Parts: sequence; C-alpha cells; structure tokens
Amino acid sequence: MFLDNHDNPRMLSKFGGGKEQDPAVRTAIGKMLATIQLTMRGTPFLFQGQELAATNHAFTEVEQLRDVESINRHADLLTAGMSPVDAWGQILAGTRDHARVPMRWNPDGGFSEGAAWLSGTDATPGFSAEEQWADPDSVLNWHRALIALRRKYRALTIGDLRWVHRRDKYYFAYQRTLGAQRFLIECNTSGKPLKRPRVNGTIVPVLGGPRSPVMEPWEAVVSRIY
Repeated sequence: MFLDNHDNPRMLSKFGGGKEQDPAVRTAIGKMLATIQLTMRGTPFLFQGQELAATNHAFTEVEQLRDVESINRHADLLTAGMSPVDAWGQILAGTRDHARVPMRWNPDGGFSEGAAWLSGTDATPGFSAEEQWADPDSVLNWHRALIALRRKYRALTIGDLRWVHRRDKYYFAYQRTLGAQRFLIECNTSGKPLKRPRVNGTIVPVLGGPRSPVMEPWEAVVSRIY
C-alpha cells in the first residue's frame, strides 16, 4: 500500500491542485492521506518526506532537473514545435524529480553540508522533520499516532474491511473489524465541507474529531464503534 514513490510526483500535490500552498490545507491533506494509508488493508510503505507532508518542488527550469525521462521529453516537445512555456508546463506536472529532492531535516534543509546531486528543498515554515517532531499537531506526529494505533489494535491490520456509504461522493469511509474491535475511518477527500452521513452505533473518536454534522475540507477521523 503506497501513495508516494520515486517514480511519481507527490500525491499530496495531486490532491491539492495548488491549494496545498496554504500550510493549513497542506497539513489537512497530509493527515487525510496518512489516515487512509495506515488504516487500509495491506502493508503500508512510506516514502521519504511523505510523513512530513512533502509536496511537489517548485522547479523553475529544466536545467534544475536530473530526471532523464523528463529532460529527454522536454527536448522532444520543443523539437515537435511546442512552445517553451507549454513544454515546461507538461514536464513540471509530471517529473519524477518532485519526489527525489533531499528530505528536509531542519528548517535550512539539513541533508548535507555539501551540494546535493539534486538541489532544492522546501522552505515553508513548519514542514521540516525538526519542526514537526516538536509540534504535537504536525503531520509527522499524526503518522506516529496512527502507527501506534496499528500496533495496539490488530483490527487495523488484519481485520475485515467493510465500506460505509460507498456511493457518497468524497465521503471515503470504511469499518475495520476483528472480534470486539470495531473501528470507523471517515475521510472527506474534497476541499469543500461535506455533510456527514449517519452511521449506526456508539461512535467515539480516538484520533481527530469531534464528529460534527459537517466534515471540514480534507477532514479525517478514526473512531471506535461500541
């Protein structure tokens, strides 16, 4: 079970569509994606920086890239007569180098005192490993809380999965069950408020919440069902 890898742009930016430049939106999407990945069936694989809500890098020119596929395609597009602006737009949308820039360890980068093979690191305050480790509400610590839940409750690893209100657009929800352990995972996968459908049972949030009648954009909640 993976969302990010070395051959694709960042999933968070695919969901955000540019709105992730707002740190609050970036944090919310990062938590929502982590919730799905770490409560879904299968073995989760976290790719470097994903736990920090890494987004696509703001490359400005093809000379900054090291992705041979992107460099060659850019040349082919220009040879075919595409304008430089349109050619760069296509490359920037899909280059694999978005996920290959150095992981941001501290506010200044922290990867190395030397020059990295692929330069570029995020500069948004609050999204380095050092800053997020110290912030209890960070995406990194949300990942840690989810991992702790997985280790404590086997329903979140080997339990049955049953979809909830599967036809409700943007309401991505399911139950994980193993014996007396019952969990409800609810995610709003859109950037708009969403009316929360009714789910039977006594539902107590254990991560996220409270469960108000309207879900916030990108909201994610993990609850116990009793």
